[in-house]
Amino acid sequence: MKKIRFLLLDFSKGIKIKAPFLLIVIFSFYVGILVISDAEALTSNLQKVKLEYYLVIFPLLALRLLIFSFRFHVLLSKTNLSSSLKESLGVYMAGLSMVLIPGGIGSLIKSYILKKKISKSYSSSVPVVVYEKWLDLTSIVIIIGFLLIWATFIESIIVFSVGVTLCVTIIIILKKIRGFNTINRLIQKVSFLKNKSINIDEYEETINVLTKFRTNLSLLLLSIVPRLITVVIVFLIFRSFGLDFDIFSSSQIYYTSTLIGILSFVPGGIIVTEASILGMLLHHDVEFELATLLVIVLRFVNIWFASIIGLVFLRLILRKIIN
Repeated sequence: MKKIRFLLLDFSKGIKIKAPFLLIVIFSFYVGILVISDAEALTSNLQKVKLEYYLVIFPLLALRLLIFSFRFHVLLSKTNLSSSLKESLGVYMAGLSMVLIPGGIGSLIKSYILKKKISKSYSSSVPVVVYEKWLDLTSIVIIIGFLLIWATFIESIIVFSVGVTLCVTIIIILKKIRGFNTINRLIQKVSFLKNKSINIDEYEETINVLTKFRTNLSLLLLSIVPRLITVVIVFLIFRSFGLDFDIFSSSQIYYTSTLIGILSFVPGGIIVTEASILGMLLHHDVEFELATLLVIVLRFVNIWFASIIGLVFLRLILRKIIN
């Protein structure tokens, strides 16, 4: 157990914003909005929640995680990094535990695990992890653009425009030497990767494989499927609180706020995403107490629940690595 803690501390060492500090910040934010809410109204709204919706929501959550895990397995297979679907599932799930590490750097724990489990070089696995983050960003932007047909919010139009620009810029940079240099600088922020560098030949080979038109398109489509599942999940959560939002508006509020959180470069979009969802709900005349509860449930279901599962997987995997 001490060795596992040492590895986790070693992973986060040297990163300016520490996870414990961020946990305190997000906890304080949640407590703060609950404190300024009317206790009686909170209790009343909480009692009205239709729990039967969650009998559908949690199986959908499991399905979403399985599809994302399968996508990660496909990514590894395309670059000859894969061992088995089961191991890919474990590595992907473990990566979810690092949501509070700034700038998405926490996802590099997957490269560390792949190195220890199947002896694959960081030069081949780090580009895969970075490309996976690009897929996540791009799939969210695509969903927002799709939802704009039915739910045209000014906030959504703005972040969609910024998101498209960012997605195009990132993929162009990744395919050039600048992307190689950027990733090399990125890994220096993680202590166990310090003094290590990405081999340019392996980097180019991996990126060229992943950015082939057919491969890129198939992986993007595979990324969009779980995002559509999230559309249903968010809609059902709104319904469980008795809110009469259509599936397009509810999802647009959630995804627009999620992208705002991503663009803020705050770890996990914490507080920024919550504040954005809260603001958009209030703009649509949802009472403060109800909006507060909805924000907490949306974030727990879509972020914190997966992170808790990820911590369990990470502990199991690190225990095997140590032994």
